[in-house]
Amino acid sequence: MSDAIPQPVTMTAEQIGAMTPEQVGARRTAMLADPEWREKYLKGDVAARTEFTEVHKRIAAAVDVGGVQARQEQEDHLAAHLQEHAFVAPEIIQQIRERRAVSQEEYRMARAAKARIMSDKAAVRKYLDGDAELRSRMVLINVILSSQVTKKG
Repeated sequence: MSDAIPQPVTMTAEQIGAMTPEQVGARRTAMLADPEWREKYLKGDVAARTEFTEVHKRIAAAVDVGGVQARQEQEDHLAAHLQEHAFVAPEIIQQIRERRAVSQEEYRMARAAKARIMSDKAAVRKYLDGDAELRSRMVLINVILSSQVTKKG
């Protein structure tokens, strides 16, 4: 496949799996930039939602987690990105680096907040349109949801 941005038509998991990491990133950009694709996604189109999930699975699979230096470089890159684009405070970056656990109550509240946001079509549209405040809030929610949860007493 070429490195050109794929056209914004719904792609299969097989097609996405055959793409390079750069092409998958470009595909994500193309999907989010295409108003017609976003509308399909927001209306619950199964193919569009499946494609979105597959693209993000492929992006996650492309992350190189081998070696301490590579991991440190990834964490540094992520920290810089979160501070610059999602306005995440340094204390939260440190929490991510230290992989601090969250309480069951924090986890429950974050899960409920994410469910509320994701069920609100206007909020999803704002998120997909790049609303900085909502993106920042979603980053914080996802940090909590990806953290280890402490066991009760």
